[in-house]
Amino acid sequence: MSHWIGDLPRPLAFVLSGGASLGATQVGMLEALAEVGAEPDVVVGSSVGSLNGAVLAGCGDVGAAARRLRATWEGLRTADVFPRGVLRQARNLTRQRTLYSSEGLRRLIDRSLPVRSFETLRIPLAVVAVDARTGHSVTLVEGPLLPALLASTAIPGLLPPVRVGRRTLWDGGVTDQVPLVPAVSIGARAIVVLDAGDVCHLDTAPRPLPEGIVLALNTAIRQRVLLEAPLLARRVPLVYLPRPCARNRNPLDLDSAATLIDPARHLTSEFLATAGPPADGAMAGHPHMHEDGAYSHPALVASTPDR
Repeated sequence: MSHWIGDLPRPLAFVLSGGASLGATQVGMLEALAEVGAEPDVVVGSSVGSLNGAVLAGCGDVGAAARRLRATWEGLRTADVFPRGVLRQARNLTRQRTLYSSEGLRRLIDRSLPVRSFETLRIPLAVVAVDARTGHSVTLVEGPLLPALLASTAIPGLLPPVRVGRRTLWDGGVTDQVPLVPAVSIGARAIVVLDAGDVCHLDTAPRPLPEGIVLALNTAIRQRVLLEAPLLARRVPLVYLPRPCARNRNPLDLDSAATLIDPARHLTSEFLATAGPPADGAMAGHPHMHEDGAYSHPALVASTPDR
């Protein structure tokens, strides 16, 4: 029997959020979506969600994309993208005024993508970035994928901004961590949200650099989706998938990111099996809230919420 997601209005958009290392949760979500035969008509991604989304759009099949992404995330190491070393970081700050170069990320994108341009994708893709000069959100839908993805993941202060056309662009998460408005703007009539989210709770304060930058940025921009999602649900059917509680997670720790995949798959599978389609004007599901312990999972020992 077909799943109710298949009955949502078309075009159906899969919206993949930012979230740095928490982006691994989107792999588990995709695995669960593949189990019920859910396929998007368009993919919209911001920050790490643009990387996962590009693989999905390039494969053209949710199950195939999930398998490819699992292999990528399971082999990923922090040093691949965010190498340690005071001298290295000092040199980067002197040369480009950021802690890291984009070379590691560039190599990761090169070996992960099945195609090289928007035009050769099997599913239309929209990549969200922000204009570093104006602060306006920018949606990229054509041309080479590499610069667009580098721009969408260029965390201010950590990775250098990227020139695309006449604009200098930063991480899309600065304005659209969960790019719901861009999805509606390009014509989506229903949305499934794969929100990697942010770190729920820390027992100790993070180091100011570099983790503090990411955590502060995510905290500041997180409020937008909490306000935006219920409003947009009045306009289009919106399905908000659950994610594991990410307590004490370092957003830049890629070494252990893949441990989030299986809990995310379990939670999403359970949600899809028990939840019904969104009622008129309301969401099916909701953004993760650490305080209520929602969507926690026993497999994540470090992620058990306070009671």
